[in-house]
Formats: sequence, structure tokens, C-alpha cells
Amino acid sequence: MLSIAAVPLVSLVSVAACANDAQSPPANEVEPVYASYLDAPQTPGTWVYVSEPGESLGLFGIPDPVHPFVIRCDTQTKRIGLARRSKREGPLTMVVQTETTMRQLVANAVPGYGLVAAELDAADPLLDAMAITKGRFAIGVEGERTLYIPAWAEVTRVIEDCR
Repeated sequence: MLSIAAVPLVSLVSVAACANDAQSPPANEVEPVYASYLDAPQTPGTWVYVSEPGESLGLFGIPDPVHPFVIRCDTQTKRIGLARRSKREGPLTMVVQTETTMRQLVANAVPGYGLVAAELDAADPLLDAMAITKGRFAIGVEGERTLYIPAWAEVTRVIEDCR
């Protein structure tokens, strides 16, 4: 079994979140627009919480073969990583939307892994908004279908592990 304790975010998230591009819209397909992100259908899947020395992870989605979204706490640096699949190159805009907040983050492509990741300080109020939002939050990345993710306890557990 792979020990994830010493694996940096870039490598770790690749293990947990790459390979399947089922969320990417075909080149000629336009993503539906909703009056509110709460009106959008939830992205299929459930949460899994993993705790290892030095880190904890919340993995969301149907593992086919892996999870499409990861929230990771590095307990040494007190940084939270948000990662999702994407085949896009270069720095991308990641939009996190909750009931009370919408924020753009810079997500850097992880070469060779098919994902992008952004990092936040564990005290960032955006994380609290994700944990307590009404039902779900949305994670969008340029050129990819938006993920509509339920705000289950795993989100709060990972955040609290870094505080």
C-alpha cells in the first residue's frame, strides 16, 4: 500500500485525483448555466476521509478509477490544497463558490498528472465558507465542467486537521 505521509501535494493529488476525464465537456458542448449553483445537479459520488502521519485528505467523487476532487491538509505547513482533474495547461482560474462566498484562485497545472491544484492557508475564511455552505459548494476550472460537491463532514475534518 502506498504511504502518503511523505508525498508532496503535487504527487499525492495525482494518485488520488488524476486519470479520468469524464467531467471534461466535449469540445463542442456548452456547460449548462444555472440561476444558482444550488440548482445544478450534484456531481455523483461520495466522500472518503483518509488520515496519515503529516496529512489528511478528503476524496470526493466516484473513483472510476480515482476521485475527481481532493482537499488535502499538510499538517506541517498548515496549508490546504484543493485539486481537481483537468487536462488544461498553464495557470488556470479555479472558482470556488459557496452560499456566502465566491472566490477565484490560481490553480497550477501539475505536469503529467492531469490535474490542477491551488493552495490556501488553513485560516483562510474561504475554507469555512466551504465547510458550512448550504448543502454544497462548486469548484470550477476554465474549460472543465463545474463540480457541485456536497459539504459533508470530511471537508470540515480536513480543515480542522490543519488548524
